[in-house]
Amino acid sequence: MSQKARRILGIYAAAAIAMLAVYSCVSHVRLENYRLIAKYSSQRAFEETAASVQELSEALGKGVYAVDAGMCAQVCSDIQAAAQSAEAAMATLPFTTQELSRTAGVALSPITSGPLVNESLETSIPGVFAAGNVLHVHDLVDYVSEEAGAAGAQAAAYLQNGEQDAPAIPVHCENGVRYTVPATVRPACAGDTVTIRFRVGGVFKNKKIAVYLGDTCIFSRKRPVLAPGEMETVRLKGADLRAHPDASCLTVTLEEA
Repeated sequence: MSQKARRILGIYAAAAIAMLAVYSCVSHVRLENYRLIAKYSSQRAFEETAASVQELSEALGKGVYAVDAGMCAQVCSDIQAAAQSAEAAMATLPFTTQELSRTAGVALSPITSGPLVNESLETSIPGVFAAGNVLHVHDLVDYVSEEAGAAGAQAAAYLQNGEQDAPAIPVHCENGVRYTVPATVRPACAGDTVTIRFRVGGVFKNKKIAVYLGDTCIFSRKRPVLAPGEMETVRLKGADLRAHPDASCLTVTLEEA
């Protein structure tokens, strides 16, 4: 290689190194700016959420002073507005629902990454309830609303009566059933009905959904087609769950129709 070629090559190499150095400096400055923005945004999100939750707490506290229908209507309106404000503020938090669940320290499902709950939608931490897409992805908002109402009712009962000390049995999945919500059931706390929702791991035709309490089938329903994209719902009678006190598990499975 001639001396002139080596000189030109050296100039190009030096220019490339200089450009990389400039790019690294610019990227570092931008990254620091992004970090500052993210830090400020996160701080604001937490402050707004804390303020909104405080407003909701104050609105709930006013309920004890409602003595007539007019006051009750006003208190309910204030609570609804505060709840919507808190919901909007929580949506700005820099966490996914799964990260919030992990931060709370509740036991999580390895399938859905959502909290494991019992028939009352109570997590592994007593007094902490979960519902909606934080548990698993729902097909319809109607199911989310139904679960939210159930979780709210159970939370209110918990505040009034405390934790119910009753044995729980696990819900097992077989023959294509991937997971269930809830993951455990306390028959003594089942009430009139227990709703179990689940998804399958593939497309199945001409099957029957069957639920066994121990060795006894307490529910069955034919389904021409089951697919992972459609959530299945089973409603069990509380009396059936309590009729077999010696059963050690509840099994949701698919069988030939």
